[in-house]
Amino acid sequence: MLDNTITNERPQQTAGQKWRAYVINLDHSTDRLERMQKRLEAAQIPWQRVPAIHGATLKPHQYAGIDRKGFLRAHGRHIEPGDIGCYVSHIKALQTFLASDDAFGLILEDDVAFEDDFHLVMADLLQNTRHWDVVQFAGRHHGMPVPQLKLSGNYRLVAFLTRRTGAGAYLVNRKAAQSYIEKLYPMQVPYDHVYDRAWKFKLKIRGVLPLVVRAQLRKDSTILPQRKAKQKYRKPAAYVLPKFLSRSLNEINRGLYSLTRGLFIPRCSWPKEAKDERRQ
Repeated sequence: MLDNTITNERPQQTAGQKWRAYVINLDHSTDRLERMQKRLEAAQIPWQRVPAIHGATLKPHQYAGIDRKGFLRAHGRHIEPGDIGCYVSHIKALQTFLASDDAFGLILEDDVAFEDDFHLVMADLLQNTRHWDVVQFAGRHHGMPVPQLKLSGNYRLVAFLTRRTGAGAYLVNRKAAQSYIEKLYPMQVPYDHVYDRAWKFKLKIRGVLPLVVRAQLRKDSTILPQRKAKQKYRKPAAYVLPKFLSRSLNEINRGLYSLTRGLFIPRCSWPKEAKDERRQ
């Protein structure tokens, strides 16, 4: 049997800085949980399993808060059960965190691995909590990063000026978790396309570069949707145009929000040896 309780509690944690990882994992994905447990214990990360929601098992009456037409307009395709399962699972992880007495929650999907100096970055973040409400550790797309704070080694806390999808690993405080739970419904896009909208949630959303957490098993993800073959075909303009307009509006809002908060201005420099790693 796997031990899904908190393990390897770090002695330097204080009441005001108490944190743990919340690992989203489907009940039948025991092999993935075993791998994650080994990685978490090797990194000495306190953790708790959050049973993920399998979208295919949801009944129609459980779809409250799901805007199917809005999803088609904003994302250019029909919603799938996996989209819903992933979305609801992340909300469940946030609710589990808020039900605890932890000050911070590290939300993880069960397919990530940690760099050896992850604990140094975490220590830096916990000493500089006024600079962030959410920290993205992993993501896709360049995001146009602007360095805001020097962390250990070559790492920097950055602001992203464009979208940075991917929700495999992110750190939240209690303010952020509460705002997400209050404002994430109705669902109109996949979870990783909405949770980085700082202007929507009124949060300081930052990231860490170079990557300190990396996805390992993207090809056999169990909570992300598996695209239907028919959705790979060329989509009609009736799908593409609303999607383009929706994403354009989001980027305008993102740019205005960043501009009003001075995020276009670098607060520290990139180390020379890390410049080639910023685009990872």
